[in-house]
Amino acid sequence: VVGLDLVDDESKPERRPTKHMPTPAQWINIFNPAFSYYAYYCYANLHTLNKVLLIVFEK
Repeated sequence: VVGLDLVDDESKPERRPTKHMPTPAQWINIFNPAFSYYAYYCYANLHTLNKVLLIVFEK
């Protein structure tokens, strides 16, 4: 992946994420989480994937 674009609908107000929000696996709310919540997990998963790929292709 060379680039990634995360698009937010800025016309809609959002709740601020808090430390009490459930993890993605525990999310049962009918509403979607805040954009920053999505963005964080996108970053975290891509970071982990890149670390794994470095290890795999280093050999």
